[in-house]
Amino acid sequence: MSETTLSPLMRQFRDIKQGYPDAILFFRVGDFYEMFYEDAVEASRLLSIALTSRDKNSPHPIPLCGVPYHSATGYIAKLLGAGRLVALCEQVEDPKSAKGLVKREVVRLYTPGTLVDTEFLIPGELNCLAAIAVLPDADFGERIGLASLEVSTGEFWLMEFRGSQAVSHALNELSRLDPRELIFPTGLDSRSVQWIRQIAGPRLCERPAAPFEPQRATQILTSHFHCNSLESLGCHGLPAAIGAAGAVLDYFRETQPTVPLDHIRRLSIRGNNETMHLDGTTIRNLELLKPLSAKEQTDATGPLTLLTVLDHTVTAMGCRL
Repeated sequence: MSETTLSPLMRQFRDIKQGYPDAILFFRVGDFYEMFYEDAVEASRLLSIALTSRDKNSPHPIPLCGVPYHSATGYIAKLLGAGRLVALCEQVEDPKSAKGLVKREVVRLYTPGTLVDTEFLIPGELNCLAAIAVLPDADFGERIGLASLEVSTGEFWLMEFRGSQAVSHALNELSRLDPRELIFPTGLDSRSVQWIRQIAGPRLCERPAAPFEPQRATQILTSHFHCNSLESLGCHGLPAAIGAAGAVLDYFRETQPTVPLDHIRRLSIRGNNETMHLDGTTIRNLELLKPLSAKEQTDATGPLTLLTVLDHTVTAMGCRL
């Protein structure tokens, strides 16, 4: 459909959609969130809702589906469960006082690692957002920084790996962490991209390199923790880890601009030699967190693992802590 034949509403939708090409755009129209074009086709299939069209009498009707705004949470959860991202576009001015087209903008981008609503969180499981940063190093060959943020509990930590075993140690730590989403900077060397792309489980998201750079990341972290330098946080001299931590905060703020992060008051530094570590294969074979077979569970207790035997917490938040 040409520019001249698009209605003002559809032009607004198109302009906003261009900023979120990988997400299904929930576009607020009155009491509904409406989806158009390929978003409507895919959402109608995944949500099992009717697919209709806008401008039915036009030679090129626009595919359309919608859900009531007051029950959108369940539909968003279903789309997230299907591996899709959801951008929530709201009317940001009163339609009664608006002159012409109501102003709209995306207020939240739902991604697997940035969920904060209890409706989207699995009871008893952490929902971590992780970041990887890779820096060359004259003494160690390379430094690999890893940072993780679990927003519902406020747990925020970083660690750094160096030397010839850095990749192996980072992969083992990611296997233990089991994040929902892993971000990494664009522009990495082909070797780093190759081992990162082979990580199974989390959604892999390539991001602009700027927030991963130590100087920019330092500004992000000192601004959040209201300190003058990173020495007070104890992470001075860990440039790759600092880059990963700064990128985690930057990504969360970008996707969830209305969600406060005041409860994240501490940045922990983890060492790779402070405790005994189990690799991913050992954790799986011992069935510490997940059973080897989906059949190894009961309706009453859920998965039969060492964790479920030991865990007697009452609430979902208590279990995540």
